[in-house]
Amino acid sequence: MLAPAALAAIITMAPFASTQAQTAPADPVGDLLRSQGERYHRAPDSAQDPDELRRTQALNAEIVAQNDLAENQDRANAAAYAKAQAQYQAELEAAEADHRQRRESDLRAAAEAQALYERQMADWRATVAACERGDRARCNAGRQVPY
Repeated sequence: MLAPAALAAIITMAPFASTQAQTAPADPVGDLLRSQGERYHRAPDSAQDPDELRRTQALNAEIVAQNDLAENQDRANAAAYAKAQAQYQAELEAAEADHRQRRESDLRAAAEAQALYERQMADWRATVAACERGDRARCNAGRQVPY
């Protein structure tokens, strides 16, 4: 916790700091260079070579234009990616639905085949039992003709 004297000093300095920050012109290049230990002092525009200023402004405009093109390309790429991903998701969902339908159809076909097998086995067992009991009509009716 801050001592009351330190807190009072911070409070009295706060208005000065905000006033100072508002009046100082923004110089991001100078701030960057100072943060890297450089001693940079930007000369006023009136003290700089007009031809160099024009070349610098032209180069800066070219860089801004290239950055704008790159940003637009990035947006286009992101939109194309989102579209491709949505298409992939739709195709994936369609394939999953198709797979589910085929699986359900296969399960129904297998259940029907199993039921037919069980009916045929039950009929065969009944025929065998009839033959064992001596029921020739049922026994002969249950025989299958060889191919």
